[in-house]
Amino acid sequence: LFRSGGLVLLFFTALRIHFLEKDPLIESAGTALIFLNAVFIVSLYISLKRESVYLTNLSIILGYLTAILGENSYYIFTWITIIAAVSVFIKIKYKWETFLSFSIFLAYLTHFLWFINNPFLGHELMFVTGIKLNLIFPFLYFIIFTSAYTIKRDEAGEPFTKIFNNASNSIFFYILLLGLTVGGNNAELFGITFTLASILFLSFSIFFWLKEQSKILTFILAMTGYLALSTAIVYEFRIPNAFIWLCWQSLIVISTAVWFKSKFIISANFFIYIMILVLYIFLADGYSYVSLSFGAVALTTARILKWKQDTVELKTAQMRNSYLIITLLFIPFILHNIMPEGFAALSWVGVAVLYYIFSLILESRKYRWMAVLTLLMSIIYISVLGLMSGQLIYKIISFLVLGSVLIAISVLYGRMKNKQIVKHE
Repeated sequence: LFRSGGLVLLFFTALRIHFLEKDPLIESAGTALIFLNAVFIVSLYISLKRESVYLTNLSIILGYLTAILGENSYYIFTWITIIAAVSVFIKIKYKWETFLSFSIFLAYLTHFLWFINNPFLGHELMFVTGIKLNLIFPFLYFIIFTSAYTIKRDEAGEPFTKIFNNASNSIFFYILLLGLTVGGNNAELFGITFTLASILFLSFSIFFWLKEQSKILTFILAMTGYLALSTAIVYEFRIPNAFIWLCWQSLIVISTAVWFKSKFIISANFFIYIMILVLYIFLADGYSYVSLSFGAVALTTARILKWKQDTVELKTAQMRNSYLIITLLFIPFILHNIMPEGFAALSWVGVAVLYYIFSLILESRKYRWMAVLTLLMSIIYISVLGLMSGQLIYKIISFLVLGSVLIAISVLYGRMKNKQIVKHE
């Protein structure tokens, strides 16, 4: 109590030299900040000498207060960066996990206070604009705080504080970056900023997976990285066009998830894919050939899950079936909306033929069932909706093509059956 009280009193006294007086003893704010920095260094030295986490927390508060008192933006950013690096050093040396949690929160809070023009110093509440280089420093904070768990990895397993610190570091970084780009009049840098943030998140997720096989940390960092990439896509391409890009992004997600062997990411990606698909159906201005991307992605995803089913700690059979059912229903729906009158049924038959080819190449009965069901839908479509068309030539062509395909398939199955009988004999 005496030490903490003495340190606070010493800081308050140094503060009164310039900041709290109408007629300050020292006119220069820069000189006053030198005194405050000296008080911070002395208090931190005493705290570490006593190995007191409480006194060190108090010293860190004084350090961040000293940072925000500066009028120069780059002084504030630099001082926050220095305190963050010192905090990581202290965490590694003394293993004070909760201390690092406290410093992470204060670092991002201090930068945010600068961003809203530091109203605690009597300034008007507003967003600070025109300083684009301030976007660099949240990246530095994130890298520095994450390095607390990459420089020296002596934690056994995944303790709660380790997960909490990395999760809060990721969330604070993402939120601050979002505020600085949207509110800070940095719209032209939005896409590149969040793309770089996504690469940074995913790089650390790969690091924790390769070095520690960390499932929870990998999940947190990877999902935050995907969120950052999705943010960049939505901003750059706008709704509803962004849904197509988000659809293809899910392939990146599923590929890395299979590599990470993360059932959490695989499950999350499935529900996010469904949500994007539903939103696209209801919000799209119209459909085009690009809309078939959802079917292509679903087919590819199902194939990736089948290919790596032995390495993923998740029973993916039902999920694969769900992706295939989506493809089965969605592709005919899109073709019905984009093909000229009379050609929709023909395109369905073409899709069925492709499914049969896939079934032969991949030796998969599921694609064969998809082909059969698509042909059944084609028959119903041609018989019911096709007869309602006023174009007689389309009716004739549709029946001829469908009949030819059915005959060809029956002949193919007949040959396959004869070969099987010969083998058994």
